[in-house]
Amino acid sequence: VSHMLRLDRNDVALTARWETDHEFDSSMGAAEIAWSPLYRFLPCLGRFAEPEGSRLICDYRIVMDYADIAEPGGKGSLADVGEYWRIGVDATIDYYQPLGEDRGFLQWSAGYQRREALDGDDGQAESMRAGVSFLPGRQSQFSIGFSYVRGEDVSSLEAQDLFKIKLGYRR
Repeated sequence: VSHMLRLDRNDVALTARWETDHEFDSSMGAAEIAWSPLYRFLPCLGRFAEPEGSRLICDYRIVMDYADIAEPGGKGSLADVGEYWRIGVDATIDYYQPLGEDRGFLQWSAGYQRREALDGDDGQAESMRAGVSFLPGRQSQFSIGFSYVRGEDVSSLEAQDLFKIKLGYRR
């Protein structure tokens, strides 16, 4: 469940969620509040149009979250964690590069997430990702690409060091 509030160019998102694994062995409830500050006060934030048809999109959010681990299941990273309060940041940058007249776009992307525990060390996580995707056209609903992720998943706290092949569809 999520709700977005827009307050004079500030976006505040409130989210509540319940998570489990594919075998329903683990269970956790979480709530999050995220604030996207005024873009005009921070460099490289917002949307910029480039003259050649390329596009740079940056986003930055300050996040505070709470999680209650009801059952860690097989996730060893959650075994000794009962609950935690954290504060952190999410930062992303996407650059859309045109490949020529009607040849599609390359989307270069990078992201960083960090969460610091407010009550001890439980729940600390840091993750980075980078990738590239091909989009057949400016308004295309399909994409194909790959990405690399390294760090800890900010929800499950499990270590990640993997390459992903992505097939995308959006409506």
